[in-house]
Amino acid sequence: MARNGKNKNTRRIFIFLTLIFGLTTLILAFCCVLLFSYFSIRMSKVKTDDIVIETESVPSDRIYTQEDVDQLIVSIREEATREEREAILEQMRDMMESGNGTVEMLRYFYPDQVVLLADNQYYFLDIRTDLKMNGYDPELFEFDEAGDLHYHSPEGEESYLRGIDVSKYQGKINWEKVKESGKVDFAILRAGLRGYTEGALLEDETFRANLEGATNAGIPVGLYFFTQATTNAEAVEEANYCLELIGDAKVEMPIYVDVEEVSKDNARTSILTSGERTDFAITFMDTIEKAGYKTGIYGNLKSFMLMLDISRLEDYEKWFADYDLPIYFPYDYTMLQYSESGNVDGISEPVDMNIYFR
Repeated sequence: MARNGKNKNTRRIFIFLTLIFGLTTLILAFCCVLLFSYFSIRMSKVKTDDIVIETESVPSDRIYTQEDVDQLIVSIREEATREEREAILEQMRDMMESGNGTVEMLRYFYPDQVVLLADNQYYFLDIRTDLKMNGYDPELFEFDEAGDLHYHSPEGEESYLRGIDVSKYQGKINWEKVKESGKVDFAILRAGLRGYTEGALLEDETFRANLEGATNAGIPVGLYFFTQATTNAEAVEEANYCLELIGDAKVEMPIYVDVEEVSKDNARTSILTSGERTDFAITFMDTIEKAGYKTGIYGNLKSFMLMLDISRLEDYEKWFADYDLPIYFPYDYTMLQYSESGNVDGISEPVDMNIYFR
């Protein structure tokens, strides 16, 4: 099955990429194509000093580099039929004229796979239909004029909570004004982080003030911790650190482990495999859960598809970050971070905005 999938995907993707070249020639007269190409490359390029992501779980026939394309481009031109060229060319033209980028077009043509651009490579990952799937209708998400996201349920009611997540980067917060704004049902506070080089546990500078302020204002709170654990023992240490910071405070929302890349060559977690990261995240969450709190894991598409083994996270709430519509993630999640530039009364700096479905 893997070999047949490779042949099929190889033929389809290189037909597609060949037609990109052909389409570029046909509409070269339109200056917007050049501007679009420049823009999409700048927006999707991954820095060369990003951490090394181990992809031992990603089949080699699902990863394509520019060198692969150059080697096979001649043969693929001969294989493409006239009908295939014309049909795909017309669809591509419509999508490009609508402002879609290369990644968006690939996702359209490969609906049964998760298409991801990372570390200057395109990843095509088969969607695991044996896992819990995302049941939200993409047509029901809509931004209002203020930039707030809404999910219009078929019943016509908002079946979710609206919230923010904050850290020292939001500065001093007037929580009473936040409450009065009517836009915030909950707040997720950064409890702290582990240093990415030395590994010291660090409390967020504003955590205690935010915990007290939000609680006094009657806003339910949760926590998140930016992990850099490299062993199960460190994961337990991070979880216990969060529990110690809570003390006797009331925490109604989940306590999340934050799994993201660190764009530094000397990051202590740069050598971890996806399996190891998953081990440590589960250890953190299990420690939190045993203490009687709700728990979950935060990440973006790269976090869940390359840095972690998502098949082992079925029993844990997922907090997913995606700032564009349609939301691109096939698997189940309970909270969506939809913006990093929200505006809320009482907060002078841009703030992350979220909706929580449970």
